[in-house]
Amino acid sequence: MDATQRLDALLAPGLAALKQKSLYRLRRLVTGPQGPELDVDGVELLNFSSNDYLGLAADPRLAEAAKRGLDEYGVGSGAAHLVTGHSKAHHALEEELAAFCGRPRALLFSSGYMANLGIAGALLSRGDRVLEDRLNHASLLDAGRLCGAQFARYAHCDTVSLQRELEGETGTALVMTDGILNTWQNALTQRTVFWRHGHDRSSPQTARHIMRGPIANRKLIFDARRL
Repeated sequence: MDATQRLDALLAPGLAALKQKSLYRLRRLVTGPQGPELDVDGVELLNFSSNDYLGLAADPRLAEAAKRGLDEYGVGSGAAHLVTGHSKAHHALEEELAAFCGRPRALLFSSGYMANLGIAGALLSRGDRVLEDRLNHASLLDAGRLCGAQFARYAHCDTVSLQRELEGETGTALVMTDGILNTWQNALTQRTVFWRHGHDRSSPQTARHIMRGPIANRKLIFDARRL
């Protein structure tokens, strides 16, 4: 038995158990562009699974702009942004996004997953703490686990549970939460804000409840899934 066969034999019981529990996932083959109706494995279906919230994935204006971009920039950046991969187009988009959001700067990531990992890694280090809603998106949970900080989860949409986790905290802590916890379609009571050194940008009720008192001067809340 070679190495591949040994690995297959090792994984087989676990895969069989997943299939028995209907937890084994397969990729469906989609033909054509994204839209409200999709050709999935040769069958026309209504699409209730898309994250194309703005309906732009198949917008012909964007497709035409992408074609022009390919002619001008090619099909790859050739390097990381900090080397020679930061193009004029990247920079223009960052400036336009910053202006749209009313911020001095914006930073592009290749995906929301990478943005969450980058933010947690930049703001936290070993010895810090990260606290997350139990039903956060998987990318937020991965970011919290991989950043090196002490990781804890609080009860879903429960500010009392979060308050208990924060009691007595004297170091740096980051609360990471979905603004819309779309795994279960639950919205927070109010929009979560970025909080630093007691400066509340919009004073939502939820944030005031969490941050009341001396805790307010030591915590950050970051809403990682809103524009």
